[in-house]
Amino acid sequence: MKLHRLVDTPIALRDVVLAEMLQDMRERIIRGELEEEPKEEARSLATTISSERNYDVIQRVAIIPITGVLVDGYAGWGESSYGDISSTIGMALADDEVSAIALQIGSPGGEVSGLFDFADSLFAMRGGDKPIWSIVDDHAYSAAYAIASAADKIMVPRTGGVGSIGVISMHVDISKLLEDNGIKTTIIQYGERKSDYSLFKPLSDAAKARLQSHIDTIGEMFVEMVGRNRNLARSRVRATEAGLFMGSDGVEAGLADAVMSPQDAFAALVQLATKPRDYIPGEDDSDETP
Repeated sequence: MKLHRLVDTPIALRDVVLAEMLQDMRERIIRGELEEEPKEEARSLATTISSERNYDVIQRVAIIPITGVLVDGYAGWGESSYGDISSTIGMALADDEVSAIALQIGSPGGEVSGLFDFADSLFAMRGGDKPIWSIVDDHAYSAAYAIASAADKIMVPRTGGVGSIGVISMHVDISKLLEDNGIKTTIIQYGERKSDYSLFKPLSDAAKARLQSHIDTIGEMFVEMVGRNRNLARSRVRATEAGLFMGSDGVEAGLADAVMSPQDAFAALVQLATKPRDYIPGEDDSDETP
């Protein structure tokens, strides 16, 4: 993930993952690798949409993986792009061979940029003839949970996790690190706030307050969206305090619908794909002998 996507910007990502990324950045700085990763190739919206099916269909259920760190735009190795996921879901909804969609989620979250627009579009897609289920493989945290919450149902395994409904940002000050390595940086700027979040100087109290206000605004947007998606009181969502909820605790908190292994959840969705819309997963599906 590129450096500018990590620092001084809202991130809907578990803090431990962000810390690992920042540690990697620190090690690159020490090695003298101050340049970012190779430049991304520019891609228009049209290039993200392929005419070829890029998902598996098993028993009329399209399986769409949502894994790794989630990003807006270009996705590098191990990342998933909101645009790619959205276009894939749209393709599956238009596929005559598909009767239901399984979002197979295993992600710690990712960027705020692009997240809310994508989650809103997914929310608008649900409730149709083709049910969309979020089937949590292991965890759906932060941005990944925002996506999961926009589907018709969320199924979580008993040792899987949901939640982390919060936003985080970190300012990185490398001025001391550079000084210790004999590098001095002089900032020349126009506009008092131009270098508010510069890597090359400490964060001022005023800049910190502005960043906190920005984070609070986006955090409330996150709470509002999850409340709408899950039909929960905003106060109840806010009271989770961005905590992580495992299995049945997630169901009790209203953040998931049932505790099921991914295999059982997929089997239930297969049943739903071939039954009327009022079918309730978990009921006796066996054929009765006259």
